[in-house]
Amino acid sequence: MTAPVAPPLYPNLPGAPQIVNNYIYLDRWAKNPTDLTTLVNITTLPRFISPYLFRSASAAGGAVLYNVSTIPQAFIDANPNRQPGEIANGAEFPIVNVTDLPEQVATVTHYGGMFPVTYTEARRANYDVISRGLTKLGNTLVKLSDARALGVFAATSTVPRVPAAALWTAAGQKAIADILSGIVAIEGADMGYVADTILLHPTTAAILLSIPEVIQRMPRENVAYNPIFMKQLPSIMGLNVVTSTQAKTSEAIITSSQIVGAVAEEIPQYSRVVDEARVETYWVQSARFDIPFITDPLAAYVITGVAA
Repeated sequence: MTAPVAPPLYPNLPGAPQIVNNYIYLDRWAKNPTDLTTLVNITTLPRFISPYLFRSASAAGGAVLYNVSTIPQAFIDANPNRQPGEIANGAEFPIVNVTDLPEQVATVTHYGGMFPVTYTEARRANYDVISRGLTKLGNTLVKLSDARALGVFAATSTVPRVPAAALWTAAGQKAIADILSGIVAIEGADMGYVADTILLHPTTAAILLSIPEVIQRMPRENVAYNPIFMKQLPSIMGLNVVTSTQAKTSEAIITSSQIVGAVAEEIPQYSRVVDEARVETYWVQSARFDIPFITDPLAAYVITGVAA
C-alpha cells in the first residue's frame, strides 16, 4: 500500500488530507476535526485584521460586559488631596477617585460557511474541489471578520471622525498634515495612548504611496523600508500600515492598537467535516463565535473624505 502523502495542494501544512492509492481520505477530518481546524487556521488567522487592532477577550456564555472610557481617569478630580502626589515619610498614600464608567453589553455572533465534497470527488482525488472550497471558505471567514471589526468604528459615535483637508488625490492634498492631526489627537487625549497603526483600503494605501511628498521621504539606503521595492508601505510617520479590502476607500483609521478595543471569543474558530452518507457527500464547515467592540474611542481617529 502506498504511504499517505500530503497533496501538492497543501505541501507540508499540518492537517492536510491523507491520500492512499489516489483516494483522498476526508474521513480523517471527520474523525479528527482538529486536523481540519489546524489547516484552516493556518491559512486564515494571519489574515484577520482584528488581532492587529484589538486585544483578545473572553465571552463565556455568549456575551461580554465592558466599559467605555472617554475621560482621563488620572485627572478627573479637581481636589488636590485626591490626586497622586508626594508621600511624606510614614504618611498614607493619597486617595485617587476613579469614576465608575457605564457598563455595556456586546453579544457574540455565530458566522461561517461550508462547502460539499462528494464521495466521487474524494475517490478520484479531486484536489481542485477541495482547494477552491477551502480558499472560498477561508476568504469568507476573513471577509466577514474584517467587516465586523471595521464596522464597530462606524457604529461607535464617540470615535472622532474628521474630514481630510482635501482629497489625497487632489493637487492641494495635505495627507501628511491629516495623519499628523490624527496622531496628535490620539496622543494628546491625556489617556496614555500611543498612535501606532493606520488602517487603509489597498486602493487608499496606493494613493498614499503615490503622493510625491510621501515617496520622496522614503529611505533610499534601506530596501527593507522602501515601498518601491517592497510593494507595500511598511510604516509611515511611525504608524504600521494595515490594509483590508473591507475598509472604505474614502477613510483612513488611525488607532492605538490593542488599546482601542477588543474582540471577544466564546470559543476558538473551529472546523469539521459532516459525512452525509444519504447523498454520499462530505460537508466541510468552518465558523467563528466572536464580537468586536470599542472600549477606548479616543484611541481612534477616522479621517474621512481622503478619496472619492
